[in-house]
Amino acid sequence: MLSKRLKSNSAGKVAAAGATAARSGAEKLASAAHFRVQWGGPDGSEGFARAEFSGIGVDGRGELLLSRAFTGDPALRDWLGSVRAGKGKSRTLSLHLLDALGETVGRVVLNEALPVRWSFSPLDAMGEGVVLESIAVGFGSVSVWKGG
Repeated sequence: MLSKRLKSNSAGKVAAAGATAARSGAEKLASAAHFRVQWGGPDGSEGFARAEFSGIGVDGRGELLLSRAFTGDPALRDWLGSVRAGKGKSRTLSLHLLDALGETVGRVVLNEALPVRWSFSPLDAMGEGVVLESIAVGFGSVSVWKGG
């Protein structure tokens, strides 16, 4: 419980700092809690709760882990299945980094992205959390853009 309070308190401070910067005309800060992922899926594909880079090599290649609440939507599994069957195509993923007011501060574009792994969060009969599905996406190159 304490960690939840600390997390929400620090998130509030970041949001307040971002809002103050936005109002004062100072450089906007990207909030780690505010982002949007577009991965070329059929539904607009903007429902991810977490995006985590495992690293980007000197050659620009890397892996990104995207997680969201499991809904039964087959779009991620279908993309992975088509790649495994040799019929899938790479996609361009865009991560829009937003400030506390929801305005785009920067954008990370992953080129030649292909799914490499699909997984679930641990299931725990004693817990209260929601089941998350995650897809690890490898990419061939990355570009970072300031602004929208």
